[in-house]
Amino acid sequence: MNIFVFDGFVGIDPEIKETAKGKIATISVGNKTGYGEKEKTSWFKCTAFAQKADFISKYVKKGSKVAISGQCIIEEYQGKYYTKVYISDIEFQSSGKKQDKKKDEQTAEEQPPFDDCTPLPNEPDFS
Repeated sequence: MNIFVFDGFVGIDPEIKETAKGKIATISVGNKTGYGEKEKTSWFKCTAFAQKADFISKYVKKGSKVAISGQCIIEEYQGKYYTKVYISDIEFQSSGKKQDKKKDEQTAEEQPPFDDCTPLPNEPDFS
């Protein structure tokens, strides 16, 4: 079983693509580890399909703090390794700042209920 769970801040506004099978949303999420001089940020390219992609296109913006779970794939390209995550679940998180708390409350009120039982389309074949 391949389940990867992490949280972090969205680094860029979502990239949305429309295909014949539905929407695809891609975001880049930075996850910090360590502290002080040893602090390091790892970046993950995260992709969502169908309803989750629609949710991301409407509510996720650069700077949003999110928690993500999904399938993790590490690929090599021109001698470098890249980490991709196919999103199975995404949640907003509070950053702990007072102004963000108010923003999080407003965003939560705007969010529609999300049906987590809807199956995702088949994942693309990368072979």
